Amino acid sequence: MPISYICFSPIPIDKINKTTSPLELRQKIGIAELPLALDLLEEIQRTGDIFFPNRWLSATVGQYQSPEAYQMVETFLGEHPELEPSPKGKLLQATDDLYRFVNH
Repeated sequence: MPISYICFSPIPIDKINKTTSPLELRQKIGIAELPLALDLLEEIQRTGDIFFPNRWLSATVGQYQSPEAYQMVETFLGEHPELEPSPKGKLLQATDDLYRFVNH
């Protein structure tokens, strides 16, 4: 992760210093970008090859394990009832671990 990305993070530096793992740090910084990633889903589906949307979702949305991320996905799905079955199914697959984590 480039240091400049961390420097411009909306998270105070004292919280970054107290982070216990790189995954936790990535999730704290990246959570602000999750709605943007969700909004790009249909475009990625239209313009990507057959495998790219799955890999892209796994690398973005699929990496989160927090109630906040879960709520963002739920909100996105609620606000996009017209989402085509293919991208919706891929999103649900990519966030399966997130759902399990939050609803354990």
